[in-house]
Parts: sequence; structure tokens; C-alpha cells
Amino acid sequence: MRVLVVSAWPPWPLDDGARLVLHHHLRHLAPRHEVTLLAAGDRPDAPAAARDRELLPVIRRDFAAKTGPAAYVRRRIRSWRSGEPADVHRVESAALLDAFARELARRPDVVHLHGWGTAQLARRAGGAPTVHVAIDPWGSGLWVHSHVPRWRRTLESGQPQLVNRHERVHYLQCDRVVVVSDADAALLQRTIPGGRFVAVPNGVELGPEPPADRAAAVLGFHGALSTPANADAAIRLARQVLPRVRRRMPGATAVLIGRDPLPRVRALAGDHVTVTGAVDDIPAALAGVTVYVAPIDQGRGIRNKVLEAMAAGLPVVATPTAVLGIGEGDGIVVAETDDDLATAVAHLLDHDDEARALGRGGRARVATDFTWGRAADAIEAVWQELVDGPATAAHD
Repeated sequence: MRVLVVSAWPPWPLDDGARLVLHHHLRHLAPRHEVTLLAAGDRPDAPAAARDRELLPVIRRDFAAKTGPAAYVRRRIRSWRSGEPADVHRVESAALLDAFARELARRPDVVHLHGWGTAQLARRAGGAPTVHVAIDPWGSGLWVHSHVPRWRRTLESGQPQLVNRHERVHYLQCDRVVVVSDADAALLQRTIPGGRFVAVPNGVELGPEPPADRAAAVLGFHGALSTPANADAAIRLARQVLPRVRRRMPGATAVLIGRDPLPRVRALAGDHVTVTGAVDDIPAALAGVTVYVAPIDQGRGIRNKVLEAMAAGLPVVATPTAVLGIGEGDGIVVAETDDDLATAVAHLLDHDDEARALGRGGRARVATDFTWGRAADAIEAVWQELVDGPATAAHD
């Protein structure tokens, strides 16, 4: 199959969820298909060795977005004139649009549009079937997925309305719109009844078998600790959950694993809390954890951190928000309040056999339902469905 992929970002570095999804989809699918990737982006290319090792079969062209205050102002002006979100104009550089037109002349079987700000390219696809991978609903996650300072929120106060309009208009022109959870697909279906939404869950690498012996009583959490949602969860674990656990088990400690911790996270480090900063090997870091705790209370989509903990064979105690797109089941104990989280953690720390069985069940669940290979197969099935059947007529 000949597939033309246009992405709002290059598929590396792997420090962002959207890049990670594209990277792993292409890693599995590029060897099976003829793939051309056009990527906008605001970062330099990855080292050639990493590119060649991971995505050798992919023909790539990068179009670095202009950065700096002047470029930002130009995008805001274009957004005001066009009625489209500013991110659309970061993607739609003249160079990328020219390359897109040239690649369309080669008649790809499928056009695959990855990331926020790419769905509008479906109108330029010339009748080729189009799949847009939104990952999460753009409108509901606009201020959740990145740390946006107050001044910028004020400056971009009209952007949420433009994003909502963008979704209502352009998602109807795509043959399929992919998000990572059934809940998000249902939300978009209610908001845009004529759209065609499908859920393709994220995945993780299963990794090596977990160690036979764990530390005695270590609560763990990991992620990019520069983001507000992760920082808030880390603080809640250290300040609310851990003290309640220590009342029952005075030897309990916590480890917070992740790059670029905000100052308020670094300030948590002390006798009972370790803040590691960036680590080279997440599974190795998680090997020192006894119970994984995810007290997350904002956001949508699937938390890969929870899947990574399950893959590492750890019993997971999590809030309902933390397991959206994963669901209750093997490997997870769901609790909402600080007291309930602490009670569940203390119980697992005090019942080692039960904790180990829960961890084994979670790892088996990941192997069955949440690998990157399974996710890539689901994307491939969407492509094949559109190629095999008559292209679904686009909605006006």
C-alpha cells in the first residue's frame, strides 16, 4: 500500500506523546508499506543513526516551522484572517503544501494526517481516502496537554472557539478520525454526529520480565514532571497519599521519576521522597518500586505511564481519570480519595502475594491489549478498510 503521512511534528525525539504514537506506528508499518512522511516541526532532525535504525524504510522530508516572536505574531494574524487555529498555520508552510501536492500526484492509496492542525489537509487530498489521527479531542484538551502561561492564555483567548469550529468542519471531511480511547470517540461522536470516529489505544513495549524481588515499601510515579498534570499528581502522592500510608507503614517511601521536574516537584525531595530527574531506562527505574500510584485528576486519552507500570509487572493504584481508555481490570485498583488511595496502597504493601498476582495480571493484560504492534495493526486495518471499499464520500 502507498501511504502519504503528514504530521504536525517529526516522529522524534520521543519526549512527547504525539511523537511517540507516530514513531511506533511507523516503526511497525513502514516495513510493510511504501510510506512517505512529510513532517512540520519546531525542532532539528534526529541524529541520522537513530533515524536509520528506527525508520529506515520511510522516505522523509522535514519542514521546520519558524520560531520566535515574529513567527508567532504572523501565525496569530493568519489565524485571525482565516478563522483557523494558529497551529494550522504552523503546519501549513508553503514548502509543506507544495510537497503535499507533489506527493498527491503520485496517487497514494491513503493519506494519513497525524496530529492537531492537520485535519484541514483532507480538503486538499483530491479524493484519496484520509485518516486523521487526532490522538485526543483537540478542543477538550487545548489547555491541558501543555504548560500554557497565563499571558499566552489571554493572548489566545479566542483559540478554543476556533479549535471547536475546526473540529466540526474538518473532521467531517476525513474518512476516519482516530483517537486513543472509546470515551473520546464517543465524546466526538456526540459533538459531531456526522463524523466517523474510531478508537485505537496506545501501546507500550512489554520489556524484560520484572525482577523477582522488589523493594519493601516504595510508592512510585513517573512521567514528564514539567507538565502541570504530572506535577500535581506527584505532589498529591508525596503530600497526601504517602503520609497516610506511613501512618500504617512507617517505613514507606516514594520515588518520583521523570525529566524536568518543576520547582514545586523538586521541593518534595527529602528523607521519604526521592526525585530522580531524567533517567535513561524507565523499566530499570520502575524495578525499584513496589506499588505504582497514579493520583491523576485531569486530562483525557490513555496514560502510557500506567501502561508502562503494568508492563513492568507493578500493581497499580490509580484514580478513575488515570485509567481512562484502559479501564478497571487486571493490574489496577481504582480509588478516588486520598484516604482510599492510601488504604489500597497499604493493603498491597502488606499482602505481597496479592500485589505480585495483581502485577502479573496487569502485565498479561498489556501483552494482550496494549502493545504498539497491536496499535499499528489497528491503524493498518483502518487503511485497508478504506482501500478495499469505496471511499466514503466526504461531508460538506
